[in-house]
Amino acid sequence: METETRETKEEKEKRLLDEYIKTLTPKEYKAYLIAESHLATSFDLGKSNGFLKYQTA
Repeated sequence: METETRETKEEKEKRLLDEYIKTLTPKEYKAYLIAESHLATSFDLGKSNGFLKYQTA
């Protein structure tokens, strides 16, 4: 019996966000950390222009 693992929408987005973060330059990464800490829950990396552009590339 073959076991098939299916990635949920949330898991896929988390994986893509992690991959995107790895592509950031040191300066971009620092800006991301600042935005995340200062904006807290109102910051959504998944809706950022950089991530949206990354997804379509």
